Amino acid sequence: VVTVGFGGATASNPVVKVASLMQTNLKLSVGEKIATFVSASGNKLNYSYTLGSTDSGAFRIVGITGSVYNSDGKQINFGTIQSVPEVMGGTVTTEAPVVVPIGGGTPVSSAPQIKIGNQTVTLTKENAADYYGRVVTNYNQANATYRLFYVDFDGDFGAKGTVYLKADQVSTTALNTTASASSTTALEKMKQMNPQWRDNDGTVNNNNELGVLYLCDENNWSTYKDASKADYVIGAPSIEMYVKSYNAYHSKKGTSGYQQLNCKWFSSNVSGYYFALGTNAIDNDYKYFTLQNSLKVDGNNLYVKEGYIWWLASPCAHGANEVCIVEGGVDVDLCLYCNFGHTNSREISPLVSLKPTFTPELELEVTADIKVGGQTVTLTKENVADYYGKVVTNYSATNSATWRLFYVDFDGKYGDKGKVYLKADQVSTTALNTTASANSTDALNKMKQMNPDWAINDGVANEDNERASLWLCDEN
Repeated sequence: VVTVGFGGATASNPVVKVASLMQTNLKLSVGEKIATFVSASGNKLNYSYTLGSTDSGAFRIVGITGSVYNSDGKQINFGTIQSVPEVMGGTVTTEAPVVVPIGGGTPVSSAPQIKIGNQTVTLTKENAADYYGRVVTNYNQANATYRLFYVDFDGDFGAKGTVYLKADQVSTTALNTTASASSTTALEKMKQMNPQWRDNDGTVNNNNELGVLYLCDENNWSTYKDASKADYVIGAPSIEMYVKSYNAYHSKKGTSGYQQLNCKWFSSNVSGYYFALGTNAIDNDYKYFTLQNSLKVDGNNLYVKEGYIWWLASPCAHGANEVCIVEGGVDVDLCLYCNFGHTNSREISPLVSLKPTFTPELELEVTADIKVGGQTVTLTKENVADYYGKVVTNYSATNSATWRLFYVDFDGKYGDKGKVYLKADQVSTTALNTTASANSTDALNKMKQMNPDWAINDGVANEDNERASLWLCDEN
């Protein structure tokens, strides 16, 4: 309830004071009473403001920061209250106040849509996770690769139905802790992304919080914002959004060995988050890390990528300098962790909040077919590993060799997307020939194709180790 007090008001000189805001980020339904008005003496007046079906856009409550949303995800901040009733000796006129909107705003549908080829798909809580991790082809700001990350059907992080993208890692950086804690926009974004921290603390005191404030400052990540398609971009998703997306994806996919991730705000050391595994986690289960190898790798590396450490836009409760990270096996193996120092350089994977008027188009999923018995099986990123190592019965280039399904290159890292690779069981032993010419074009191109990182950073076969690999890559 937003309580508004009138002090010394007259019809010709209205005075409005906000006495208190009992709760921010309210979620209201049409027809629900929003504002209750009291007289200067504290007596409740006999009228109130009720949310109407046509209300939309941004309003502002004088003296109040925070957001109020209706059940359709429309942001309802209150504006100037005019025609204030005259308060004289406790008597009140019958003239009702008027709430005036002071800004625009676009209602957000709770059922957003995506396009896949010529097909339009309406996203729901039931199917959204099926599309998490898919590349978005019509958002490509700063030449980064963006993937569908989360759809906020409940309005936990803003308007209901907001669609969020996450870019693949774009750079590494340490976190700047010189940002002002009074940076209103960044602080509001930090609160929006970290509801538990906001509701229990919401003030920036330590370096762990200042580092997150830096991640939540939109000005630092404007390179990745296409203003025609995105409302804002910040440096990383928060731990709360990450956990919701991760759980939705892996529970929907039925990932082998998956355990539910949990995060919770604590203040035992400093204000921030700890993590726990399992559906029945209690406070004693929450630590500054999850077990090694507790994070499950998905086919698109949306939640963890081996060899990389990503920042998350949330403070850790373990220490005053510690920020939440996704650990991809650099220091420890595949887990959530509290980074021991905001000054360390970690990967930036920006989070994009899309405008409700923009429909993301997803890349067509690459598949490959195999036959098992008389049945055709379509291979996808989710099921292909189930078939790795299976003997292929209809490939017999060398009669004595046994050939097995080895890899399907869905992303086209080593050639065409969807190409299927077999590997023979060992067929002979040999030393490697290092006399092959480094100018053997076909072999060198194949070596580059099979070793893309080497191709980018070197690509010249000068040393014996490279010439030996060149010999292996010579199809002749």
